[in-house]
Amino acid sequence: METINKKPLIDQLKTRISIIKNEVHDHVFCYLLKCMLDFSDDHKELVDQIGCFWHPDGSSFFHNTSTMANVMGLKNNSINKSFVTFNFNIEKDPQSKLSTMGFGEKWHYRKNSRGQFFKGMTEADILLICEKTAAKPSYSEEIDLYLENKSKKLEVLALMEKSMFPQEIAMNIVTQAFSEWKQIVKNNSDPISTNHFLVQIISIGKHQKEILSFSNYLNNIITSIFQNNSMTSQSILNIGFVDYLRLFLRFGGAISSIKNILSLQAENNECYSWFIPSHERSLAKQVLQSSDINAIIRFSSTNPCDFSYNLKSGEHGIIKFHCLKTEEQYEYNESFYSDLPMIHRMITPDNNEQIFDSGGSVSQTSLFDLDFSL
Repeated sequence: METINKKPLIDQLKTRISIIKNEVHDHVFCYLLKCMLDFSDDHKELVDQIGCFWHPDGSSFFHNTSTMANVMGLKNNSINKSFVTFNFNIEKDPQSKLSTMGFGEKWHYRKNSRGQFFKGMTEADILLICEKTAAKPSYSEEIDLYLENKSKKLEVLALMEKSMFPQEIAMNIVTQAFSEWKQIVKNNSDPISTNHFLVQIISIGKHQKEILSFSNYLNNIITSIFQNNSMTSQSILNIGFVDYLRLFLRFGGAISSIKNILSLQAENNECYSWFIPSHERSLAKQVLQSSDINAIIRFSSTNPCDFSYNLKSGEHGIIKFHCLKTEEQYEYNESFYSDLPMIHRMITPDNNEQIFDSGGSVSQTSLFDLDFSL
């Protein structure tokens, strides 16, 4: 009987959401979130079905994205992007309230980083949040001038939106990537040839001769990043700033990217067989089913910064990459690692602490001993 009584209330909430969607056309997410939080405050017995509720402080909240998506009629990814856009950051659960209240790992604690979202806020307060946080970022005058081409700017904005960084961090990433790009391009026009790009990016490091011997491998990996991304508008024979930004997000700056890419090289001058330079999940499943490999690492299909792993057992998860860090850039299970092979050893069932190349022999490559510092 209790379930029967709950359904009409959830339907009432969905009706309110539908009205808001029809009446509010700009930045509707903040209105929807406020509506759901207030509704759950009035009907605390429905929290598990609504998917969010206010923290007692009235200025932060707990939420389950999947449940919220079902009530809002939105996709999970759309909700997560909106959280980032309006500066609702995930923070450590105070006093571990979620676990003590019996909520699972899919629930998170969020707070507006600018302190502008609270229980008693008015429509004017919501409009203020929208005006301050939803504006498109303005980079330095030089970058804005370079991105004057509308398609270029839209590509950058779309790429950074998928990366789901807070706006300030996103701007720092674009600024640093652009600074490196100027150093690579120098006086040449944009885009530049892939071969010229490799020569320039290699010349930034000290070990040019050693790295040049692996230029074919580097070329294969770098171009695979562009080939496997539907946003790529340029031929893989040429590389522009948007392409470099994509590489920067995936493997780091000029020095870090070379080091990280070379760490994935086996003795046969190809990638380790457990690494797939592609975001295709079906390809990972195919390799797991047709080989004795127990764990695959590949590009994430949703976030241009992250990697995904798939185990033969069916388990899967995310490895986050922090492009602005200079060391231990990979995050797995709340710990940081210097390269993906270390994480692969961690996730491989019954591993024997050895890295195998595609032929099954133990790799003795000396690439990890090279000094890639400036």
